[in-house]
Amino acid sequence: MDPVLFAFELPVIGKVTFPSYFTLLTVGFAFATLLTWRDAKGHQIDPDRVIDINLYMVIFGVIGARVMHLIADGHFMEYVNMCFAPETVHAVGNVPTSCTADAQCAPYFLCNVAAGHCHPPRDCLLALKVWRGGLAYYGGFIFAVAFAFYYIRKHRLPFWRIADLAGYAIPLGLFWGRLGCFLNGCCFGKVTHGHFGVTFPKGGARPPSPRRCRSTPRSSTSRCSASASSPCATSSSDRASGSTARSSGGSPFSTPSVGSSSSSSATTTAECSATGSPPRSS
Repeated sequence: MDPVLFAFELPVIGKVTFPSYFTLLTVGFAFATLLTWRDAKGHQIDPDRVIDINLYMVIFGVIGARVMHLIADGHFMEYVNMCFAPETVHAVGNVPTSCTADAQCAPYFLCNVAAGHCHPPRDCLLALKVWRGGLAYYGGFIFAVAFAFYYIRKHRLPFWRIADLAGYAIPLGLFWGRLGCFLNGCCFGKVTHGHFGVTFPKGGARPPSPRRCRSTPRSSTSRCSASASSPCATSSSDRASGSTARSSGGSPFSTPSVGSSSSSSATTTAECSATGSPPRSS
């Protein structure tokens, strides 16, 4: 698992990074669009309309996924505080859990000396930076399907023929997106001791909680306490909020230097260690 799929250096531009999640998500969208465009004529549909509806559904899908993340994942106030009180937001990812000076935090991060924790720099536009992570799939699905209904009705397209195309295009895009999440290290399954599992993370200690991960702006210490011992487990305060949506692509409050993936690397810290051999995640 690696949040960066590959990277290389270019003259003048410098380092170019392709994050695992968004790169594979783009691949999924591209495959779905190409296949539905190819099959459109066989369904007696204008291929140009199919291209249009695909592109618009991608746009509305990203918007919907972000809106659902802001509403349902319990981070709305963190985004507000990122503009008005960034010192109150706890940084996540490869950032020290405590500090007494800015130099002890990761690059670009600052230290809240009074509270003793690192925090991200002020960013009033963070809610719009979807490439930093924080997308809820259900919101994207709802917005994209709602637009598709509108587009089909407006242009009087054959509903069931469009549905035939979507029947394999949507799962195909979801497959690549889930694969990107897995490589990003932010969405894993239940603990398993079977032969088809993988150690998560490689060489990591046993995570006591098999909960699936979600983006959380809490520090790694708080996320590794009590019943939320897995580095990607839902924090107790998040559970109390009743949030049910799951975000993909990592946390927007993690280290910016990681690039577009900007995810906590899901590395098990010392606080999360436990006895016994590390299990595998299915």
